[in-house]
Amino acid sequence: MRFAAVLLAAAPAFAAVTGVWVETRADVSGRRPFGLAGPYERIEATVRFAIDPANPANRAIVGLDQAPRNGSGMVEFSADLTVYKPSDPRRGNGTLLVDIVNRGSMTALAAFQFTSRAAQDRDPAGDGFLFEQGFTVAAVGWQYDLKPGPGVVRLDGTIPGLGFAAARDVVAYLKRDGSGIHLLGDQPSFLKRAMGFGVSQSGRF
Repeated sequence: MRFAAVLLAAAPAFAAVTGVWVETRADVSGRRPFGLAGPYERIEATVRFAIDPANPANRAIVGLDQAPRNGSGMVEFSADLTVYKPSDPRRGNGTLLVDIVNRGSMTALAAFQFTSRAAQDRDPAGDGFLFEQGFTVAAVGWQYDLKPGPGVVRLDGTIPGLGFAAARDVVAYLKRDGSGIHLLGDQPSFLKRAMGFGVSQSGRF
């Protein structure tokens, strides 16, 4: 199933996100309930961005002033997004765990739920630790030099520094509440806080 959640109005904190195209949405582990959080779902999407090189928040992105711009003077790019969340977001713990992927691979589920990376697509739950605690786990692509492939979470952009903007603005978008802006286009967001996790090079993100 594919649908678009296009932002018609956006707050400055995540104004760079111009749309979210959901590619797949599926139940995790056959709708097995995980403690008080209940069943989980997995969402795979593409996020589209347009950032302003003149915005002070973007001036630290090396090379942004040399990147191609659209007719409005904005730099456009996109990134893969994978989210694991309670099917009923009201049952979550309000915390977004941002998995800073390592060479395109998610690491948080393997680290906290003892899920092997090879079996992650088939059985992401593992021992269910994060899900039973009610975490929402999200991974956004930040590396632009990776080839597309199954399970690869990557950035489609022209300069490396756009990955930092992608992570920043996706987190702000997922946490946004009110004003008609909803989590991935169809559910209210109950997220109150965000934390990051990385391994090896992504641990220095």
